[in-house]
Amino acid sequence: MLSPEHDRTRDGAEIYLYVSDADALYTTWSSFGVKGRFISPHDSPYGLREFAFVDRDGTAHRVGSPLRQG
Repeated sequence: MLSPEHDRTRDGAEIYLYVSDADALYTTWSSFGVKGRFISPHDSPYGLREFAFVDRDGTAHRVGSPLRQG
């Protein structure tokens, strides 16, 4: 349970996870039906395949893996 002082619009946090396969993890996480907002995987200009999930508390979980060559 959140404390009464928690304000989702102000008190969010961000977590970055480096994984071996962001697409596979996106498929797994998004299939669970959890409440929140997913941002689909995309290729970044800095060489990572990334997606994001923002949970109901406002915490952004960003996930990235190296772009596959070839």
